[in-house]
Amino acid sequence: MQVVATAKQATDNIVHLVPDDSGQSVAAYRSCRGLLRRWLRPRGGSKKQIILCPLYYDPAGCDLILGRIKGRGAVRAVNGQPVRRTRVPDTRLVAFSPGPFEPWENILWVDATVREVRLYPAFSDSSRVDAALFLGDVPCRLVDIAQNTLPSTMVPGSRRTETSPLAFILRSLNTASGSAFKGTFYACYDLTHRTYRLNSWMWCSAAAVRALLTQRSRPGDESLYEIAVQVGEALRKRQLATGPNAGAIEVRWDLDRSRERSYGIVRWLAPNDTAFIAAEAFLPLYEATGDSGYLEAARRVATWIRDQGTHQSGRLRVGCDATTGKWDDSWLYVDSMFVAGLFARLAAVDPDGGWSAVLQSTLDDAVRRFSLPNGLFAKTWRSRGERDTVKWTRGQAWALLGLLDAYGGVPRKRWLDRAIQCANALLDAQNSNGSWYFVMDDPSSGECAKATPILAYTMARLFKATGSSNYWQAARRALRWCETQIYDGDDLYARGGVTSHTAEGCIVGARDVNCAFLYSAAYYLMAQCTLAEASC
Repeated sequence: MQVVATAKQATDNIVHLVPDDSGQSVAAYRSCRGLLRRWLRPRGGSKKQIILCPLYYDPAGCDLILGRIKGRGAVRAVNGQPVRRTRVPDTRLVAFSPGPFEPWENILWVDATVREVRLYPAFSDSSRVDAALFLGDVPCRLVDIAQNTLPSTMVPGSRRTETSPLAFILRSLNTASGSAFKGTFYACYDLTHRTYRLNSWMWCSAAAVRALLTQRSRPGDESLYEIAVQVGEALRKRQLATGPNAGAIEVRWDLDRSRERSYGIVRWLAPNDTAFIAAEAFLPLYEATGDSGYLEAARRVATWIRDQGTHQSGRLRVGCDATTGKWDDSWLYVDSMFVAGLFARLAAVDPDGGWSAVLQSTLDDAVRRFSLPNGLFAKTWRSRGERDTVKWTRGQAWALLGLLDAYGGVPRKRWLDRAIQCANALLDAQNSNGSWYFVMDDPSSGECAKATPILAYTMARLFKATGSSNYWQAARRALRWCETQIYDGDDLYARGGVTSHTAEGCIVGARDVNCAFLYSAAYYLMAQCTLAEASC
């Protein structure tokens, strides 16, 4: 990308929108520009770095945003990937693409000492809005930024284009120098917009760590162990060492729409996702390496959940805002049931820690709170007593994971019985091709490449626990469907991902798109291993 030499060149090379026959293009541009400037205006004379600019206009209509900045203060674009900066005398420019990123990523942090920020939407398709942005003589399009900011990869040359879930996981490693989450994995790849997403969802990295450890004995894969350890270390370094939430990990960033005029991002300390990191990364790494530091890190997570992350009523809490220190006790997600995996595994390796009692109290509470008469589990519970009873398939998968982990570490027949009850309801809902819909009874929601690999894994574990061929057949059908969904097209970053187009899409910010999730590939690999072991 060519860098312009002067501020005058920079501004002169912005070609503003020209009217189309209806004049709507100019009206839309002016409305967008005015809205963005109002968002950027300092409020109440505050000198804190709290000015937030969400880019909520149609992302499909804009390829790039150019920010022209005056003043000495800092401006940082948070858009999921490193920011392309261009410097010229008297003016600083920051260019970033708003289209394919999460709402929380499409923001600008602006220091109050900045005197002025002007934002210019840039368009490369003249048939769409008859406008374009040039830096010097070089058109600057979304693809230019994407090609230069997608992370360099640690994958050996032979794996760069390999079509396998393992290769997809390795290519998802975030090694971008400008990323706040360097050293962990991107949680999702969006095939529709050809970009990685959810880089802050570090909890998903744990599933990849565990999957890599299951694959380390494969010929030619000696590096998998080292990569798993590197990611484990990156996760462990993020564990809080002091304060009331010592032991917690900032597991993900979400946009808080109710506070978008303050600092906008909630940096979650969530018991469920932090337990997932401890159970799926720290403890497997302890077993693989013998490094007691991983065991201690898992103990610290469990202690934090027991002391801070459990409500006085005995239920798990949904999360704490790391910025304010305030807990949200208004609701709970069914995926909180996979917290059982941490306490069950700790009960096995640290029998004197009292973890079995914590496991039983929290899991039994969750089973009571989420159980439905049809054998399935509710999606959410709210403090007013309401429950979302939609047949959310992935929720059943996470609940099964918690029940089976609990039964494996502290065998209680009631947990296996409850898992069987849920699994039997799922057997009736499995499609003939082996998949499950995102919403079990709604074909229009799409076949779910997130839930199906996890259910392949849990069904394989149920076969191992019960010997019932029904679960073996369900797991095998699910794996076969996953194999038909492994991407082998021309997008090299997506190759090997287990993909599907669902109404949910990328979970946050990009609905109704085709995506490949990190944990889909990870659970596919783990399901393969488990089914092979159980079949011997």
